[in-house]
Amino acid sequence: YALRKEEHEAYAERKYHELIEKSVDLRNAAHLSQKQVAEVLGFRSNGNIPLIETEKSVPGLDKFLKILSVYGYTLEIVQKEKKESADL
Repeated sequence: YALRKEEHEAYAERKYHELIEKSVDLRNAAHLSQKQVAEVLGFRSNGNIPLIETEKSVPGLDKFLKILSVYGYTLEIVQKEKKESADL
């Protein structure tokens, strides 16, 4: 827990980027457009999906969980592996 603030921020940024990349991969694998995902969820217009996928907008956790649910996925809280902790 004695890590510096910058190390936590860098870790969070890296993991966020990985989550967004994975969600784009899942959407593409499902052969869905950004607009289709927004429509399924009842979001207005495109639901900011393009902004989220280009990391220009950070969705709230509830919105991100809804997006993942379209692809049959969710998030879990898991303990970091020792290697990940050491990388910080």
